[in-house]
Amino acid sequence: TFSDCSNKTITLTTTANGCTDTDQVTLSGDNTPPTISNPPGNQNVECGNIPAVPDISSLVSDNCSSVNWNYSETSTAGGCGGQYSITRTWDIFDACGNTITHTQIINVDDSTNPTVSPLPNGGTFSCIGDVPAPNTGIVNASDPNGCSALTVTFVGDSGSDYCGGTLVRTYRVTDDCGNFTDITQNFTIDDNTAPSISCP
Repeated sequence: TFSDCSNKTITLTTTANGCTDTDQVTLSGDNTPPTISNPPGNQNVECGNIPAVPDISSLVSDNCSSVNWNYSETSTAGGCGGQYSITRTWDIFDACGNTITHTQIINVDDSTNPTVSPLPNGGTFSCIGDVPAPNTGIVNASDPNGCSALTVTFVGDSGSDYCGGTLVRTYRVTDDCGNFTDITQNFTIDDNTAPSISCP
């Protein structure tokens, strides 16, 4: 019997006109590894959009036998909550133990700014001193890809003086990867109260 996985030596004997000649031919076994065509390539993706593991059954083949594979996956954290890399590995082997390995690296990043709901108008006040203190708790924000925690900070007030106008208050929402969105709230300052005087 002859196995495709091992070498085989065949002895050829020819007899003609009273003469006999013997020769040997060695057939090599299967020592060719499988092949993979158009393998999954490396990718850069946005956090929250990780591609599914592809089915490689139509991509692998072998010259002599069937093909099987083992799949494994590891991940490595990056510099922020929404940044990391995924390494996908396929160990592909045929019936004779010939193997190849294909690796796909997926780099994941978070470059999407937070989403912030508009703030209501702050109202009208006679004096700047009557405007309420900043309150980061009124800011309603979310991370679109769900990858990072959010921090809300008060940036500052601008645009008004004691004689009236619009005071613009700015808050900033920042995720773990430094992406941020600013949101403003307007207060109207309208001093229409005349001074008072007390006469002796």
